[in-house]
Amino acid sequence: MDEMKPEIQTQQNDAAHASLVSRYQAPGAAWQWLICVLLFGAMAVSSMLLMQSLTGSTLPGCGAQTAFDCDSVLASRWSKWLGLPVSALAMMAYVTLLVLLQLGNTGSIAKKRLAWRLIVVIAVTIILSAVWFVGLQVVMKQYCLYCMIAHGLGALASIFLLVFAPIGQARVTADEPADAMMIPPGRPLMKWMSLSLLLVAVLLAGQWLGKPAPTVVQPAVGGGGGF
Repeated sequence: MDEMKPEIQTQQNDAAHASLVSRYQAPGAAWQWLICVLLFGAMAVSSMLLMQSLTGSTLPGCGAQTAFDCDSVLASRWSKWLGLPVSALAMMAYVTLLVLLQLGNTGSIAKKRLAWRLIVVIAVTIILSAVWFVGLQVVMKQYCLYCMIAHGLGALASIFLLVFAPIGQARVTADEPADAMMIPPGRPLMKWMSLSLLLVAVLLAGQWLGKPAPTVVQPAVGGGGGF
């Protein structure tokens, strides 16, 4: 921690003397709409999974006799985080990204700066989580169609956000003020991305420590759920 203090102090000094004018260009309206549509789609599918987890209702296309055995996925310990359906966590992440996207394109440089740094953290977390959950289903050889759709939409929106994130050199020339919006590649960027790794670690720990969901017995024609 002591080794990070000089770096943090340097970044604070740079931010204090940073230029109020940034070269960063926010994504255009069409891209913002696309990202929002993807996030709303991921939220909608996640809400279906959450309702199924809470009520035991059925989802079309899922069942033990189909290619997508959602009941078995839902019965695993990996579908819960300390007893809470992970679909609820996913919805919170998507809502947070939607709010941050709006904050990241309006207001002062300071607000935009913080918003985009949090966007990077959450976007990377969503992508890593999607890889984790899809990998789990491959290992289990049990798949949830709706989980895959939610992961795909959320990860795609997150990839677009990272593409448009203000990642680049804070200074083009050595004598110019630091661009407060830009996240320099290297250690400053890795510092924020390390928070994503921490969040994923918390997710995995909560899943591992949580009790496995009880096995749900459903008629062959019904059943559904998942992460």
